[in-house]
Amino acid sequence: VGPVSENLVTAILVSVCAFLVMRMLLIRRDRVPSEKARALVEGRPEVHLVLAAGPLYRGPAVRGPGITWLQTPGLSRLLRGVDLAVSACGFNTAHELMSAAVPTLFVPQPKIADDQAARAARFARAEAAAVAAPDALAASLPPLLDDAAARARLAEGARALGVTSAARDLA
Repeated sequence: VGPVSENLVTAILVSVCAFLVMRMLLIRRDRVPSEKARALVEGRPEVHLVLAAGPLYRGPAVRGPGITWLQTPGLSRLLRGVDLAVSACGFNTAHELMSAAVPTLFVPQPKIADDQAARAARFARAEAAAVAAPDALAASLPPLLDDAAARARLAEGARALGVTSAARDLA
């Protein structure tokens, strides 16, 4: 991970970061086109966007001012350094984010065999995450970026769920 890990220690990583030096926002790259990603950080120098792509992603890397690209195994070990995450609500990703108590804005995707909207709604009812439709992301994100207390409430709600990582527990 290199220089990103140092920034994560002092600042806070992916998904809305309210850290000491800067804010970092983690967004799954396969969910947000590069133009939209760039627009999220435009005019917000305090936000550092970390785009994370899974192992099956084959598109281009997105880099630029205020943007870090990650496509490495073991991303979950960096999650505790993230201030805010914006992500789809697939089973593994959602549970890793909740296990790490990362304040998260879920943008559920319609899937045939995975009811992401229902999962996101359960986390939202537990006050462990916020939920937005893809077309409402631009309006839903700024309030979370600007409200450290709201992010803290989401993190506390996630901790209260008691979600653990079975893989980490078995290791």
